[in-house]
Amino acid sequence: KLLNKDYEDYENKYLFEINSRWTIDGSNRRNTARYINHSCRPNAESDVIRHDIFINATKTILPGEEITYDYGKDHFNGFIKPKGCLCDKCVEKRRAERAAVRTARKGNRAAGKKKVAGASKRRLADSARRKRQKS
Repeated sequence: KLLNKDYEDYENKYLFEINSRWTIDGSNRRNTARYINHSCRPNAESDVIRHDIFINATKTILPGEEITYDYGKDHFNGFIKPKGCLCDKCVEKRRAERAAVRTARKGNRAAGKKKVAGASKRRLADSARRKRQKS
């Protein structure tokens, strides 16, 4: 356990702030909870009871499924948001957004080709008409 003021310069990535005064150092190898990742749509939540942290499932977690919980706004805004959230839901959302943009671009290109094709046909028809008028 560390005082919050002491962990500010701490290089450890496995810190869990339990209240405004105390933070727990989770870097100990026996701490398997340090492998629980952040998710914007978590399947577990953390509870702090007398300076002990408990991870409780909020949904059914199947064998082999990753356990995730929300790290909180402060951590999200300070560390995750600047680099982009890599939780499954956010990655899926960005993939869908990129696909929609690609589809829109393809639609615009196809519409542009139709316009060009129509313009070419008009030009050919105009030049044929002019040739007929000259003869």
